[in-house]
Amino acid sequence: PLSFDGRVIIGSVFSSIIMAILTYTVASYYNFNLILTPIYIAIGILIYILALSSMRILTVEDVKFMSRVIPGGKYVYGRLSRVVNGNKSLLRIANKLLNVDGSKE
Repeated sequence: PLSFDGRVIIGSVFSSIIMAILTYTVASYYNFNLILTPIYIAIGILIYILALSSMRILTVEDVKFMSRVIPGGKYVYGRLSRVVNGNKSLLRIANKLLNVDGSKE
């Protein structure tokens, strides 16, 4: 049987709403300029990830799963892992975003 985590579903919906409102606001400020569409998408992704992270929904396992699902994700994940692990400041930020216990540094 399938089981659903209600907290994650509600958090995802809430994060989507926040992302939509803020991205729409930015796009409307720039009069929905078609040339800026990639920037609107990047802003939306960033807002969504930060919203999920702030609600403590995004985990390391989620990032690893997405890196396997997205084409080229393993390569990007590997490169980012090396960069982040080589820099203590970035490691602290990544641990905070991914809700990892800081004692693992």
